[in-house]
Amino acid sequence: AARLIFVGSNFVKKSLIYDYGIKAERVIVTGFGAGLGHADEYDKHFDGKTILYVGKGDFEKKGGQVLIDAFAMVRDEIPDAVLHIVGQERIPNIAGIVNHGFVTDRELLCDLMKAAHVFVLPSLVDRFGIVLVEAMAASTPCIASDYGAMPEVVGDAGLIVRQNDAQELAQAMIRVLRDEELARMLGRNGRQRFKDKYNWNAIWDV
Repeated sequence: AARLIFVGSNFVKKSLIYDYGIKAERVIVTGFGAGLGHADEYDKHFDGKTILYVGKGDFEKKGGQVLIDAFAMVRDEIPDAVLHIVGQERIPNIAGIVNHGFVTDRELLCDLMKAAHVFVLPSLVDRFGIVLVEAMAASTPCIASDYGAMPEVVGDAGLIVRQNDAQELAQAMIRVLRDEELARMLGRNGRQRFKDKYNWNAIWDV
């Protein structure tokens, strides 16, 4: 009965049109904006070793296990690589993994986003992944799985890998960690996508 339906991605728009028979002109894609505190400019530093993952809920469905398997391969190539995990209570005690648990301090989360060389979300269930937008706001390159709208969100701000493919995920992380020029380019692209499209001021204008 709604005159207009606002959605976060073209992925959802296509579903409403083709799966539910909604007329295209009734569906408006607005996107989502990064949370408060993610908009400030700063000097991005790339250390060649710091990986960040943020995911609440089912760790396996969020790609947690495939990430751990991939991280083991990364450590074989980059022994000082560190994986920071946010949003999970119980993580196996594995060398190089730092588990922050549930982080409610927004300033700390922003600091983790800014400190990361690369942000990784190999989720099997996320249709959008708003943390990707937060990473882009921090000029942090993204690696995401080819599920839902995540390829659409990431665009030229990162790399897309096949879901549940630990080897491809590891290769993508190694590539971004070792190539600072690539990381900087992806980070700049992400920051620009945030400024042009994925911030609340731009969304209100839609």
